[in-house]
Amino acid sequence: KGKATVAAFHPLKPLFYLATQHYIRCYDLVTGALVQKLHPQLSWISSVAIHPSGDHLVAGSFDRKGAWMDMDYSTEPYSKFSVFRGAVRSVRYHPRLPLLAFAIDDGRVHVYHGQVSDDLNVNAQITPLKILKAHVPHSSLGALDIAFHPHQPWLFTAGADNDIHCWT
Repeated sequence: KGKATVAAFHPLKPLFYLATQHYIRCYDLVTGALVQKLHPQLSWISSVAIHPSGDHLVAGSFDRKGAWMDMDYSTEPYSKFSVFRGAVRSVRYHPRLPLLAFAIDDGRVHVYHGQVSDDLNVNAQITPLKILKAHVPHSSLGALDIAFHPHQPWLFTAGADNDIHCWT
């Protein structure tokens, strides 16, 4: 149902996430069965990132929005981001640190502190840290992709201006 836009694997379990334009479906790779259907309330999902714990998911969309989802809590978004000036091209979690970043078509990269607790009584806390003016938009495209260093709090960005930057 719908065109597949992006896919991701669970970091710890044999689960596969497939995003269409409006929904994210989670499949068990062992049985092939649908486990969960998430409703991020976004119009055109462009990117998905799974938290290293596997319990949280962030989705970005071409309609300038993002959604943080606590998959143990609900199939609806826990928090929504609607502060972006362009389409979200990429979203990534840092593999070890509580960092989260969105690459936006206006050439900027939004970096957040996303603290997740093991205590089920404590909600996740999302705090904006920095907006990086990473790239000069070219043909309505800006920051296209991002990647975190596996150990350091370094962020690598790639843009439509043919540049790659390392932010430390």
